[in-house]
Amino acid sequence: MQALIYRAHDLKIITDRQYHYLFEQLSMRGWRTREPSNLDIPIEAPQTFGKMVRSVYQNYDTYADEMGLKLSTARDFILYN
Repeated sequence: MQALIYRAHDLKIITDRQYHYLFEQLSMRGWRTREPSNLDIPIEAPQTFGKMVRSVYQNYDTYADEMGLKLSTARDFILYN
């Protein structure tokens, strides 16, 4: 939001007074350091890598052996990627 306010001021869309007022509002709400949580983007869990590994390797043991990983690490890596 700060970038939008700054850009609007830079383009002379808002006045100096509006610019300062808007930044005061951001500060009062604590949004200068952290924007509202309702604007957070949920973290996506990648799925393509796991699908590719499962299509090449018959089981986690083979993948773990070829990659030099412990079985539990290989399983976690495939399931969560």
